[in-house]
This record gives sequence, structure tokens and C-alpha cells, in this order.
Amino acid sequence: MATVSVIGSRGFGQRLQVSLGDSPMEPVFPVGFGIPDKPPADKPVLSVINYEKRGGLPSSGESTQLASPGPSQQPIPGSGHPYGLDTTQVGVDFVLFMERCCIYHVHQLQDAEEPNGHAFTALAPLLTQAPTVLDDCTSWQIPASELDRLLELSSALHLDGELTPVEMWMRIKQHPLFHKLNREGLQQLSQALIAGVQCFGFGATFEEQFFASTLEEFFGTLK
Repeated sequence: MATVSVIGSRGFGQRLQVSLGDSPMEPVFPVGFGIPDKPPADKPVLSVINYEKRGGLPSSGESTQLASPGPSQQPIPGSGHPYGLDTTQVGVDFVLFMERCCIYHVHQLQDAEEPNGHAFTALAPLLTQAPTVLDDCTSWQIPASELDRLLELSSALHLDGELTPVEMWMRIKQHPLFHKLNREGLQQLSQALIAGVQCFGFGATFEEQFFASTLEEFFGTLK
């Protein structure tokens, strides 16, 4: 089974994260990562991490600060990717991080006359099994086999000039320098990309030109 967890209270920065019980990797996006110091003007409520409920202050491995993309992480022996970033779990967490702006759009009382329109997101299937209230540390379980299906479902939506988070993840994996990308580097890239997220009522999307230029600029630093 896979565990779906809510990171943060309701507000700007709240997101979902998945974990597999037998996974040896630390989450690519640790608790508190990506929540800004202050919310944007149009979203005045900032998500809050309940560290007391989580057992105390964040450890050094759960820093909310953006890590340096330097060579601090050691390669993982026997992994297809030198740093283990080619797993389904990493892909789903990347997509969920990019879709965080859609949590409130999807997780609300369902009105038959007002569908939420997010059927092709990874969030929507996960939230159908979620508790009514999504607060920090809320969790529930889904079959681990569902994770691959989430990426397949989300990749079914194609837009002219726009990319979904799943399409972005596929292009990142296909980049010739993907093997040089480590955990800290993926965090840095994700922080740069999340600035371009937009949702028009059917899920998170990004302008293809913005993604392409951001990706090439970042991977250019790894050559």
C-alpha cells in the first residue's frame, strides 16, 4: 500500500505527498519545502506546518530552505538513475507539488451542477478517498499499483502551447542530462518551475515556452 499525506494546513502551499513503506529514499520534497515566508497578495492565507504534531522541530533533512544543487547527495548503487529519481514515487510527488494550487478546487463538497473539472489531474483520484477535512498530517492509504495509473491518466490531457505537470516530468526524465540531476537539483528546478503554474479550472498547466527555457537554463548549469 501507498500512503497519501497532507503537508500543511489549508492555505497557500498546502500539498499532498505519497510514500511507499519499503522505499529507502527520503522524500524529494521534505515537509515544509516550497512554502514561502509570506503568501502572495491574492492568497492571503499561508499553509502552516504543525511540527508539534509531527514530533518537534524539523530536522536538518527537513529544511524548508532550498538546498544547493552541489554534489552533497551520493549516488544510489543498483538504481536505474544514479540518484534514484526515475521512480514512480518521485514522479508522482513532482506532479503533486506542481498541482498544489488545485487542492481546494478539487477537495470541496461536490455539486452535481458544478463539476470541479480536474478529472485529468493526479490529485483528483487521490482526493476521492480523502477525509472530509484536509489538515496537516492527515493521511490515508491507496493501493501502490494506483501510482502508475495516476501518471497515465494525467498524461491523457494535451493542450496547445501548454504543458501539464505529467508532461513536464516526462520531458525532464527524457533530457540528456537527467542522469546528472540529484535530489537537491530537482528541488531547485521545481522551485523555479512552480512560479509559472496556472489553473483555469481543469488542472495545473504551464506555458510550454516558459518550461523549455527554464529547463534548458537549469540543465545548462550541470554540463
